[in-house]
Amino acid sequence: MNPRILFALGLAACVPSLQAGFEQELTDDGGCGDVVFYAHDDVDTVMLTLYAEGLVGEATDAGVASDFDFTLPDDGVELIVEVGSKISDATCDDVIENGGPRVRETWTATAGTASITILPGETEWDAHGSMHLESVEFENEGGATVTLPSFDIEDVARRDGGGEREGDPAGPRGPRDGGDRARHHRSRLPGPRRPTPPSPRGRGAGPGR
Repeated sequence: MNPRILFALGLAACVPSLQAGFEQELTDDGGCGDVVFYAHDDVDTVMLTLYAEGLVGEATDAGVASDFDFTLPDDGVELIVEVGSKISDATCDDVIENGGPRVRETWTATAGTASITILPGETEWDAHGSMHLESVEFENEGGATVTLPSFDIEDVARRDGGGEREGDPAGPRGPRDGGDRARHHRSRLPGPRRPTPPSPRGRGAGPGR
């Protein structure tokens, strides 16, 4: 093979699949369970996902809007970006179609902060949630890094699932509403890093999507 072609192929192999500004393409978001937030691009090849454990239950027990702050990395939360194809097929879904997601590369959050607001309802299934990420650095298995300056997912209804980000109003139950609220600074929580899904076929599966 032509040495120039080999050189070009070598350069391509060294370029990380995730580039700065990737978050601008994450136009479809949602959430489910207790608790999962996700956002992926419109061709379903890049997805950011946050998994935490028991936050909806805590907010429901407290009976007030509850804020949970995490400094990453933290055992109580898993924040990753996956790159591949059909990447969201198994997220918040009881049914995996077309062979499920094909993950080519995973980037893990190694620095930054994650803030989650849970607005409880009459039951855990009626809760709404929002997520804010700040100065998050992601690293892949090869040691390459990408920094996400800021990213928000707002007013996700646990019962209703997700939708398009553009024009999706936060509504009157948004995270900045006044009233009583509880703030929790979480660090190195025990327990599993991902919620246990109700179905072995999907991650964080729940009603709606």
